[in-house]
Formats: sequence, C-alpha cells, structure tokens
Amino acid sequence: MVKKLKTFALFLLIYFFIIPIKASEKKNLIAHAGGEIDSYIYTNSYEAVMKSIKNGYKYIEIDLRKTTDNIIVGIHSWADLENILKKTIPNKQKEFFKNKILSQNFTYKDIQELNKYLNFKIIDEFLIEEIFSNDESLILVTDKIQDYKKLANTFTFHDRIIIEVIGLENYLKSFFYNFKKNYLSTDLD
Repeated sequence: MVKKLKTFALFLLIYFFIIPIKASEKKNLIAHAGGEIDSYIYTNSYEAVMKSIKNGYKYIEIDLRKTTDNIIVGIHSWADLENILKKTIPNKQKEFFKNKILSQNFTYKDIQELNKYLNFKIIDEFLIEEIFSNDESLILVTDKIQDYKKLANTFTFHDRIIIEVIGLENYLKSFFYNFKKNYLSTDLD
C-alpha cells in the first residue's frame, strides 16, 4: 500500500508541477544528455540538443567522450545508442559498433559511419562549438570527459562550460585550463 501511495504521489508531482513548466521557466533546468527527442532519452544527439534549445532550455548536458583520434563526441552508453538504431542495420555492423563503443576504441570515422544507422545523429565537437558559439545564452554541462586540455583547446566558450569533475585530483587539474565552473562529484560516505 505504501508503494502505491509513493507511486501516486510521484505521478501527482510530475503531472501538476513538472509537465506544465513553461518554456520561460526551463532556462534553469538541465536538458540531460541533450534532452528528450521522440520519447528517447540519453541520445546525446544533435536533434535532441536542437529541440531542447527550441523548447527554452539554456543548460544542455552532453556526455562527452573522446574518439581514439582525439575528436569529442556525445555518447552515454551502448545501450542508449542501441535504442535509437534503425531496424535495418545488419547484425554484423551492429556487433562491430557495439564492440567499438563498449571497448571505447572508436574513431571519428566509426562515429560518422554509425550515424548512418541511427535515427538521431551523435553530436560532435564541431556541431557543439557551432551551436554554443552562436548562442551566448547557452551553457554546456558535462561530466564524462576528464581531458581538460582537450576541452580548452576545442571549445571557445570556457566561461559557459560547467564541468562535473570526478575525484579531487581531477578537480584541481580542471582549474589549470581556465574553467571557472567546476563541481566536484564524489561519494562522501
């Protein structure tokens, strides 16, 4: 009975307080992993980012990772990419990309090829730079990448990047690259 009450309370909270949020009020919310697109989450896709911006979000979180050839792309996990795969992808290709992503041994060319089989395009550093440089009201939030030198050399809008840093050593390193909005994420227990 208690579980049903908690579920009902959560439903009421979402129905009356979260769903009716106006676009003007979304400026202080974070579009996680680029935001939702066609009922999909964690896509880190160009399309999701653009929809979030259109809907009034100013904080856009993208799970940034580096390819083996040093290009930044938005990827949360293979499971999330698998959700947005087109049904026409051959099994051999699917296994190839799965192994590449899970082993974190993928190139930018691999990502470009994978994009052909996805319903939504994985966002890359070139699109991120273009989007955020053209709209000074946007804030990029990220937590996966810990290569601050690469971030600093890739993006020109350092004052509008919020980094969730994992570990005290990385937290201290992050300040050497002119990022002012760094937040330490740790388990205090």
